[in-house]
Amino acid sequence: MRSYPELTYARPGDRLLKRLAIGCIEDVSGRRRLARLYGIWRSRIAAGYPLAFEAMLELMRIRLDCRRALTVGLRGRVFGLASTDTADMAELDAA
Repeated sequence: MRSYPELTYARPGDRLLKRLAIGCIEDVSGRRRLARLYGIWRSRIAAGYPLAFEAMLELMRIRLDCRRALTVGLRGRVFGLASTDTADMAELDAA
């Protein structure tokens, strides 16, 4: 049985072939790594880590800088910037 069955796009009511196809795509797309990170994240949250969203971003090595802004378009709409450090991602993939 797969760890964390809630981490899937397949639904129990889907036909078997559809569930198998979705499962294969999820596995090829890195579900095992995501499930491992999810397990660590759940244990931190259960231990009382106060910032759930920040904890997941930290595990996935995603930095979110809300102090900078990017102005786009004539009306000056503002969008936040997010970036990942590819060196950190390579280090995580090696682990």
